[in-house]
Amino acid sequence: MTFDNLEQALKYKDVFIKAGAPVPDEVEAEIARLRQELSISDDEYIFSTMWSNNKYRSEEKEKVIRAMVDKLFIDGRDAQQPCLLLGKVQCGKTDTFLSIMGLCFDRGIDVAIVMTKGTNTLTKQTVERLSEDFEAFVDKKNKS
Repeated sequence: MTFDNLEQALKYKDVFIKAGAPVPDEVEAEIARLRQELSISDDEYIFSTMWSNNKYRSEEKEKVIRAMVDKLFIDGRDAQQPCLLLGKVQCGKTDTFLSIMGLCFDRGIDVAIVMTKGTNTLTKQTVERLSEDFEAFVDKKNKS
């Protein structure tokens, strides 16, 4: 038995509890699996927080993100080629580069410069996405 998210699994468990019936072991196991997926690492707080809320996450995607960040850190200032994400419209390029940024921040990078195509529509969309994905990390007391 699998669920799309923890909230869905907990609602299902609640049905058993309200009925006074024992919760099946497979439901408890699935809840434990989903909680593990959502665990947030102290070492990778930004990335793991973003990743736990990412509805498009997969093992393959995480491997690509980690490999790209490793390459960026290995090449460093001596990098001869930029990192480039290619893909069709709506394939997850923005989501992937934001995850790469989050992992870089966790590894000590303090600043990221985002360049986008020079159209108002795409610029607005990118700024909105950055604001959404990094909102949890904004110091609201000092926000101007």
